[in-house]
Amino acid sequence: MIRKLRRNFIALAMGTLIMAMGMVLGIVALLAMHQVTEQYEILLDWMLTYDGKLPDRMEEIDEETRQNLAAIPEIIYETRYFSVELDADREITDMHLSFIHSVNADTVRKLTKTALKYKSRHGWIWNQGSQYLFKWKVNEDGSVLLVFIDATSRAWILAVVTQYMMLMATIVVVVYFFLYSWYSRRIVQPYIETQEQQKRFITNASHELKTPLAVISANTEMLEAKNGENKWTQSTMRQIERMTGLIQELVTLSRLDEKKKTEFVKVDWSQICAQEAETFAEVAHTAGVAFGQEIAKSVWVKGEEKALQELVTILLDNAVKYCDADGTVSVRLTAEKHNAKLTVSNSYVDGKDVDYERFFERFYRADESHNNKKSGYGIGLSIAKQMVEILGGQLQVDWENGLIRFTVQLKTI
Repeated sequence: MIRKLRRNFIALAMGTLIMAMGMVLGIVALLAMHQVTEQYEILLDWMLTYDGKLPDRMEEIDEETRQNLAAIPEIIYETRYFSVELDADREITDMHLSFIHSVNADTVRKLTKTALKYKSRHGWIWNQGSQYLFKWKVNEDGSVLLVFIDATSRAWILAVVTQYMMLMATIVVVVYFFLYSWYSRRIVQPYIETQEQQKRFITNASHELKTPLAVISANTEMLEAKNGENKWTQSTMRQIERMTGLIQELVTLSRLDEKKKTEFVKVDWSQICAQEAETFAEVAHTAGVAFGQEIAKSVWVKGEEKALQELVTILLDNAVKYCDADGTVSVRLTAEKHNAKLTVSNSYVDGKDVDYERFFERFYRADESHNNKKSGYGIGLSIAKQMVEILGGQLQVDWENGLIRFTVQLKTI
């Protein structure tokens, strides 16, 4: 339980950290890429206005454009670009490659063909490790002016910076993982102390309650011996039995919480189920309930014999106790591939809209499902759930066609 709590804390903290850092890195990368694209878009618009060329000096650019490019004052001197002129039939008539040396005529034709296929008149093109931003316009006579800017260097810088940011983020995540692992001990310490106090209270209370219950039981038996049984002494003895059962269940829960590691052995689950089914068949008959069983032979599981026996007892006792009048209780054990499946069901006509998952909560006794006239404190199924988890299996509950079913799955040997 403590380990699971620590794991959940670490997983939640690390998940939040990774999500936050991922969002920050993503936003920073997108903003940086947007800034580069925006700067180049300004240059592309200028080039389309002035026959596909950039000015020789920054002073030749209008004041508004200079202000937009103020963040990179040397951008027009370091930008590598080329332009292409096409006629109305989209055939290349001229190329201007004076300001770039990394492309040839064949590459220009390929890039031009690709750019003209885009639905929009601008975008990015990746070609043999280089990245180009393009834009084109249609003149009044139907001819086309297409301009390209080589953005490879800036894109490479952004990629390198992003890689280093991811590396730093990874280092931060690893460091925080160890910090969270260490700090989780302190986080769960109050919970551990509360659990210990609860266990000590249950142990002490159970011990103290046994003595007065034994005295009350002895006095009641003495009264019955002298005056005979009556409804008052019978009621007292029933309450003593209920209190004794409650104490035993509380002690069982406390021991389950303490059980950090259980040594499992090979157990014949078929034999355990058959023995318990034989016992509860008589109990069901006495309660006026039909009892059916279908138990496969030689179903071996890895577990703890006492825990498996108590698990079957809890499920069968619950089924008989809360079965509808003149209903049916059945127990079925089967082996499917690598799983053993135990299904205990009982008639429960009014169970269509019940929240069955709450059945595994401690002290839960819903009026719809657990008649208050029945003995019990809503602890049994909680014990069963915890036992199955310790055994490494699953316990599920469902309702269909007037039957409530509790299904246990364990690994077979």
